[in-house]
Amino acid sequence: MTEDIEKSTTGGTPKAEVQPARGLSKKEQTYSRSSSGGTPAVALLVSLVLIGLDQLTKWLAVVYLMPVRSIPLISVGGHEVLNFTYVENTGAAFGIFQGQQLLLIAISCAFVIVLLGLLFNKSEKTKLTIWSIALVVAGGTGNLIDRVISGYVVDFIDFKIINFPVFNLADICAVVGATLMLCALFFQKKPIAEQTDDTEKTDDTEQTDDTAPV
Repeated sequence: MTEDIEKSTTGGTPKAEVQPARGLSKKEQTYSRSSSGGTPAVALLVSLVLIGLDQLTKWLAVVYLMPVRSIPLISVGGHEVLNFTYVENTGAAFGIFQGQQLLLIAISCAFVIVLLGLLFNKSEKTKLTIWSIALVVAGGTGNLIDRVISGYVVDFIDFKIINFPVFNLADICAVVGATLMLCALFFQKKPIAEQTDDTEKTDDTEQTDDTAPV
């Protein structure tokens, strides 16, 4: 009789096992953070801040440096090492392609658009790649604003000791970003998401074992 009561209580059918809801894998979580809004969005915000700083330093150069043309900052043994020197550059970074404003504007616009597309597309990218793109975008956009508004780029950082072309903050961002991009291309093989593949496989195996019926 006890067996009849148990069968009537359970309906004579085994209870269906409830599978736990599966969350995002580590690879999906990392991909979501790195490629869909996390790091790229932060990198773009930093890029905008750098563009603002570049424009601020150029404005200060126009207001305070243009009237005096040059201010010595560091001298060693009577030799000038670093000056602030006001220069209106009608070429590209470090003075190349002088007088080619329309060509430089077109190239800069296309380059910035391509880099922004690369920054926010759904391909997997390393953090080094993301930040290098952001720096190059900051540098290209900073000088592009000058070319569109003024027809020239304001340069003011002048290393006298090595007779180097006068440059600005945007040039620094572009060069550092390009250097990091080369490092990411040649020395960082795995994107962010791929670095968690082994851990994800282990977690999936453990999750399968936990949910398997006994």
